[in-house]
Amino acid sequence: MSKREGGGNSCGLAVTTSSISGAEAPTITLTSVGQSAVWMSTSTSATQGPADVNGTSRWLDDSTSISPRHVYNLSLQGLINIDDGKWTEELRSAIVHDDLELCEALLCCGIPMTPLFFQSIPLEQDDVRQLCAKFCPDIWTSIKTGNVKQVRCLVNLWHKVDLVRNGKSLFQLAIEHSNPYIISLIGGIQTTMEVAHVVLAGDVKRLHTLRPNGQFIKRTLKHFGHNCAPILYFAIIHNNIEMVQELCQHFGMKSDDLMLDQDGQEIPLLFVALQSAVDHQIITVLLQSTHYELTRVWYQKRNILQYSLDIQVSADCFALLLECGGGQLVAERDATNRTLTEVMAELPIFEAQSNYKAILEKQIQKWIREKNKQAVWLAILGFQSFFISVERNLCIIQEHVADLAQCITDDDAQRFEMTAQLLHSTLPDDFPISTAVWYARPPGKPQSLLHRAVICGRQEIVSLILSYSPPSSISTLLVPLDNLGVSPLHYACASSEYSQIEALLLTAGFSEHQMDKLEHDCASYRMKRDTADMAAFLTALAEGDFTKAVLLDPWDVDRVNADKDAEDLMEDLPYRKRVLTSADPDAKSTGRRKSSTHSHTSGRTSLGAKPDSWCSIS
Repeated sequence: MSKREGGGNSCGLAVTTSSISGAEAPTITLTSVGQSAVWMSTSTSATQGPADVNGTSRWLDDSTSISPRHVYNLSLQGLINIDDGKWTEELRSAIVHDDLELCEALLCCGIPMTPLFFQSIPLEQDDVRQLCAKFCPDIWTSIKTGNVKQVRCLVNLWHKVDLVRNGKSLFQLAIEHSNPYIISLIGGIQTTMEVAHVVLAGDVKRLHTLRPNGQFIKRTLKHFGHNCAPILYFAIIHNNIEMVQELCQHFGMKSDDLMLDQDGQEIPLLFVALQSAVDHQIITVLLQSTHYELTRVWYQKRNILQYSLDIQVSADCFALLLECGGGQLVAERDATNRTLTEVMAELPIFEAQSNYKAILEKQIQKWIREKNKQAVWLAILGFQSFFISVERNLCIIQEHVADLAQCITDDDAQRFEMTAQLLHSTLPDDFPISTAVWYARPPGKPQSLLHRAVICGRQEIVSLILSYSPPSSISTLLVPLDNLGVSPLHYACASSEYSQIEALLLTAGFSEHQMDKLEHDCASYRMKRDTADMAAFLTALAEGDFTKAVLLDPWDVDRVNADKDAEDLMEDLPYRKRVLTSADPDAKSTGRRKSSTHSHTSGRTSLGAKPDSWCSIS
């Protein structure tokens, strides 16, 4: 609850609109009753009033507070005159009551924050001062003075850019002052910013009318006042299923787009939706609207299923995730090589363990009973379950995969090829042998056959696996990854002994830019090539000791250089992930975020580089 809803009185504010097109407009009074700003009509007219939303005149009664959403709606309809001093007084009232969200809405809709106004804000109101400082100087002044950095800052805070003052638009003003960077910035963001403000206003009908502009929207626009959140985030937290569907289907928004969590780490929107416990219909839409396969969407080294157990989502939501994720997601192992069932067994509440396990078993039985392709995926990826062990064909598939792994250990390429043909004969007609050979994992192992062949240095078998035609052209979407998100090429780059294998994989089209779960690309592995730490790490993997391999992480700075200052090392290691913002002191230790991400005070930079100095759009 904002402080504006508390007790006390504030002075009334009168706002009178001028005549429009020769017809007299109604007189509107903006007042404060019990510290709640409300709109009241003092005359009737065919002209729409300030509280008019979507063409329907809906006057707010005395008990209704003016909310940020009302402000965005009024602004969309052109009913906010930024030069009217009464709107400045409304902003002042919001500041007095520490209503940060209303302050932000008014500032984003163009109410100017002048230096004199800013100086009048009491020093003890630190949060408000930090917010208002970002809007000073205002956008008109910034364009006139050629202040590119401030214009970028305001765009990153989603300041409205289709404003008109004295018959002149912001874009016309930018052209007048001939700054090419500002002209490009203002001109290139207008359509996207309109969509952003429509979403902030919650106006679904108006969003429908903007569909033709969907292909021109810049999805990279992030709100720096709300943890670098993209447009889709605001529809999600408002639990607006219709708006989420519209943005995903017609504006190209994706649920694996990233924002920052309370600790400044990147988090996909899909995980934010789970944290916020939004409607299951929204979760369904989001699961179907990703750039990457769900097995490639991670947060804190976990996929969506593993994370759902950590925050203990509802039974219905978990069932939905299983159904949409399929066998590939269910069979994924976590960074410590635990299966989904093993993660369940470690939940602190026995009832939760039982419920999740029952839902999982029910889904597996359904796939097997219906002879669904997802059941074959479970077998190919080495998922161990009683229901798979009693299904003869699935059991034979796993035996063949185990034999292929043994062929790699024995360096027997000829037997590998013969076993691959046996595997082919047991697969359903709709499951290609190429897919099976590329992705197959022996039961209990987190790495594919291709990973295993690379780590063991079996060049002939690597060549043989690559000879199987992949489902389509090789890309980062198709390359098999292990439980750490590492591709075979990563490991090939880790030792000079694998140089010929590395060349084979590069020739086949593997990407050097694929990131693992620890944000390492192939260049990171090359930087550690042939070091003692990397050699020990690869030896543990070759021996199948995955627990030991995790402990031998070559990038564990504290372990490798315990006598050196970690922060100094971070500056020297370009492959270490940089934290963009400092941790929120109010964040709970559980790691779950608050539903609101209003973080003008918690989003401070900890590395000296101001996020306002660059733009979130390209």
